[in-house]
Amino acid sequence: MSLRSNEYIKDITDFTEPTKNEKSEIIPFFAHTNILITGGTGFLGSLLIEKLLRSCPDIAKIYVIIRSKKGKTALERFHKIFEEVIYDKLRYKQINFLEKIVMLEGDATKDDYGLSSEDKNVLMNVNIIFHMAATVRFEEKLSTAININVKSTKFLLKFAQKLPNFKVFVHISTAFAPCTENIIEEKHYKNTIDADKALELLNIFDDKKLEQITPILLDKWPNTYIYSKALGENMILKYSGNLPICIVRPSIITSTFNEPICGWINNVYGVTGVITGSALGLLHTLPCKSENVAEIIPADYVISNIICSAWDTVNRKLAIKSDQVLNLSDEERIPIYNCVSSCQNRITWGEMMKISEIYGLEIPSVKYREIFCFNIEMLDWNEYFYQELRGIRYYLLNDSMDTIDAARRKFQKYI
Repeated sequence: MSLRSNEYIKDITDFTEPTKNEKSEIIPFFAHTNILITGGTGFLGSLLIEKLLRSCPDIAKIYVIIRSKKGKTALERFHKIFEEVIYDKLRYKQINFLEKIVMLEGDATKDDYGLSSEDKNVLMNVNIIFHMAATVRFEEKLSTAININVKSTKFLLKFAQKLPNFKVFVHISTAFAPCTENIIEEKHYKNTIDADKALELLNIFDDKKLEQITPILLDKWPNTYIYSKALGENMILKYSGNLPICIVRPSIITSTFNEPICGWINNVYGVTGVITGSALGLLHTLPCKSENVAEIIPADYVISNIICSAWDTVNRKLAIKSDQVLNLSDEERIPIYNCVSSCQNRITWGEMMKISEIYGLEIPSVKYREIFCFNIEMLDWNEYFYQELRGIRYYLLNDSMDTIDAARRKFQKYI
């Protein structure tokens, strides 16, 4: 095993946490709370569960809704998920952390999220909802995209209204939901058809007819994913009522930078697919303007942003005086947090590909970590892509670090 391999193993087995002298106001905010996380089996959802339990150890319970999939029961999937390497640090700190996680069987495509009456009663003690469940496939059938990204949102909003000790609802959208606008600000855009009318279409037309009219419905939206996420935001405006609620809009989410381990990724969506395809020799060209901004953001920065947004939304709500309630703007009532890199620390597609080319076969060093780091301005893109390429190699392609020198020699033969 090479020195670089040893450094890498040290990184993924380093369970120490940075020492902080200052106290975080966010950690006590989550103490003794019961949290519902939808999409907890996904890439972001898994990271959110890990981060919350590791950084906020006094959380009471986290409820995760899981469906059966690919021949595996919900329970089988539940146990498999927490075998992931990203939970090693949490497992080291809290050996019994699974006792805080409650699995409920459900399905975002079904009415009432597919939850039984008994499970809905169990959830009556929930204080916080992180709604992260979504289909992110660009070419998803419109009916599926609307069911998952719109109908499930409506159910959760109505359900949250019934919760007696509710604190905050955090809805995860996408920075590209208002992509029909030239400039995307932290504001609400009412540029889709009414979300309820979109739901009615599912009752009027079958999948074949919906497929035929999809291009007409999408209009300026590039795909069903972004269109349905825009409808989801419309649903938030329509049914949020007096709930403390916010929308977080991440851009193109990539692998982790620091937490809980460097470079973790488990999918080939977006930029990761481009880099992986290039590394494997499957992708030879990228049709884009190299000078355009690559609106990418590391997953751990997104997670910290989501957590801090919950806390900030409640504080904003508490600061509103009773005589101001009727005169609030949509943005004051439902804050929006654009979680992007271009405003503070932009990187172009050309720069990204150049860095990836340079560091594709290198090993990065381990850097200092913050408790809730989402200040993208402080991110070193050079170091980030060290971690990105390493994570793709180790976690996505399951390729040992010991073969790097041989791979580099082989690579040199072809250039």
